[in-house]
Amino acid sequence: MMSNTSERKYEDFEPVSDLLSEKECDTLLLYLPGFRKEQLKVQLTTSRILKISGERPIGDNKWKRFHKEFNVPSNIDLKDMTAKFEGGILYLRQPKLITPATTEQKHDEGKTAAEAEHPAPQPQHEAPTEGKTKQKDKDDNMEKKEKDETPAKDHEGSKVKQELNEIRKQVGGRSELFKELRKSGTQKRLAVYVILILVLGFQAIKMFKSFTKVEEKSVMEYDHHEL
Repeated sequence: MMSNTSERKYEDFEPVSDLLSEKECDTLLLYLPGFRKEQLKVQLTTSRILKISGERPIGDNKWKRFHKEFNVPSNIDLKDMTAKFEGGILYLRQPKLITPATTEQKHDEGKTAAEAEHPAPQPQHEAPTEGKTKQKDKDDNMEKKEKDETPAKDHEGSKVKQELNEIRKQVGGRSELFKELRKSGTQKRLAVYVILILVLGFQAIKMFKSFTKVEEKSVMEYDHHEL
């Protein structure tokens, strides 16, 4: 009589696998719907080969089976590898070895994160205040106005000088008349004196008005600058 094992009919299938790679650990996932934990077998050889197999009955002496092999990378710590079967998925956790390069990389990453959280203070430039800006604009306007008014002041000064020269000429001419009047009669001298006084008074009034006009303009400009 033949044994039950020899009468089994097997159907091979290829389970779907996936690999989740993280900084400190890789996790191999094997999707095995319909299987139970006791129907699976996991082996790890000294040559870093991970062998996973399993079989389960599907009825009428028929069985479904699989066999998978995976190479374990050299940066995986074989002593800390673990397996867990849950919800039809086999989880094979493969922690990575801690090397000096990995430690230094973690240190650099921690330093970068700290610098990003607390950036170095940047030099601050003093922003111009509103008062300083207004004062600068006021000074610029005053300087521009002084430049515009300088030709007018020079023109007024030249005009006053011309009037003074004219008066000097007239006074000089009157001096010659005084000399002639000494030789003339009394009534004639009085009439000429009156005319000279009127002319000189008129010139003095005109000169006084010119000086007053210039002085008033200077006072107004001074008051404007003070404001």
